[in-house]
Amino acid sequence: MATQRHIEQTLSVEQQLAIQNNAEKLSVLDYVYSSSFSFNGDQMILKSQKALFNLDKYEKFRQQSCNSIIFDEASGLSVTLYSWDEVDRQISKIKLNFQLAECPIR
Repeated sequence: MATQRHIEQTLSVEQQLAIQNNAEKLSVLDYVYSSSFSFNGDQMILKSQKALFNLDKYEKFRQQSCNSIIFDEASGLSVTLYSWDEVDRQISKIKLNFQLAECPIR
């Protein structure tokens, strides 16, 4: 849901069509917009609150090698942004999985 919202809000129609046909790029975007952060577990979280969270507002707070905790006023939630190191590691894994899937079996 967050990934689709990001695509619709930031990409042209042509770019949207291109990315919909590129499973690897779509997987990377999905990771970034749904799994590169977590809502802190000690709070009750409603689906409607999750829908209000906009990661784009907080990317500038993500740190290179340590996680960052931010408070999102729109949703009322505390959110942990995973470090750029962790995000890069996970994106590398996603890309590697696609490369392995493309390799022919001998």
